[in-house]
Amino acid sequence: MVSAPFILHLPNLYLYTLKKRIVILKTELENNPLDKLPTVLKQNLDKNLCTCMDVPKMDVINAIANGATSLEEVKKQTYAATGAGCCIQQVERLIECLCAPETRKRRNKKRRNKSPSV
Repeated sequence: MVSAPFILHLPNLYLYTLKKRIVILKTELENNPLDKLPTVLKQNLDKNLCTCMDVPKMDVINAIANGATSLEEVKKQTYAATGAGCCIQQVERLIECLCAPETRKRRNKKRRNKSPSV
């Protein structure tokens, strides 16, 4: 029986279980990096992101959460994207989402200049 991966939140500690191992994502007062990801990128965390090198998506997320901020750094830590390179865009998208500064989403509405008609 295979159990689904889950995230356990304890005060100031996020744990993620994956294939009978526990990966500590972040500790202290930092946020869970999965909170920064869009819903579609939170799916299939236990599946391989890099099929050539057999690297699960969660390993890549964990590497980025622990300081890898470029494709080269992720390659060094996980060996993802070192084979055929078909997962490079996925790795870059994870880096983009997880390394982006936290900003509020604002809608840029164009304001109409209402000038008095002459």
